Amino acid sequence: MQKQKGISTLVGIIIVVIVAVALFGGVFAYQYYTIKNNNQPQVQSEQQNQNLQGQENLNNAYIKVISPNGGEIFSSGEKITIKWESEKVSEVSINAYYYDVNGNIGVPDGSNYSFNEGQCRLTYEPISASEGIFVFDQNGRCGAMPVGERIKIVVRDTQDTKIRDESDNYFSIK
Repeated sequence: MQKQKGISTLVGIIIVVIVAVALFGGVFAYQYYTIKNNNQPQVQSEQQNQNLQGQENLNNAYIKVISPNGGEIFSSGEKITIKWESEKVSEVSINAYYYDVNGNIGVPDGSNYSFNEGQCRLTYEPISASEGIFVFDQNGRCGAMPVGERIKIVVRDTQDTKIRDESDNYFSIK
């Protein structure tokens, strides 16, 4: 009688079954993990929904400078009426910025003066955004606004400084 070489049929079947179970089990486990961690619907609590609504409202907040918005010419020492529209903003601060010939904030037209290097907060304290108007009487935080050709006003939300607007173009003080 001759001895058989190799593995028996029963052992071969067992090995094939074990490999098949391991492969299919791994595939199913991977799919379960992927579905569980990546494809579940986003279920949110009522508190999370309220927080998201608050973020959406904040994202709809805006400020729009109405005047001076570019092209105006004021006399030195003249009162300047600043007007804006806003939505979902409580308080604003107002700044004036002087630009040089290259469009950088700074000393205009090569003249030297001390106006906080081309910028100044015109309001001492935050003011109510709903007012929509502020009259700068040239006695503000930085004193009188110097003569300049390229000036812009920036109205900014005091709580979220990303909510802001500036004059569309330059105005002048002569």
